[in-house]
Amino acid sequence: MADIDRDVQNVTWLESFASRKAGRRRDQQPAEAEAPGFADMLIVNLGGLFSVALASLGVWKLAELII
Repeated sequence: MADIDRDVQNVTWLESFASRKAGRRRDQQPAEAEAPGFADMLIVNLGGLFSVALASLGVWKLAELII
């Protein structure tokens, strides 16, 4: 417990974590991004609409149950 208190008070572990993260960020190159096609967007949008419809149906049935 004393070790944890000492580390928290000295904050030595934050510097090493920050330097590792900064080094990792420098090494990574941005990947080539590919724009989604029409079919991909259509599938995602239909899935979103389906989930909204399902959630609306659930809220409606819950309201019927309560009322």
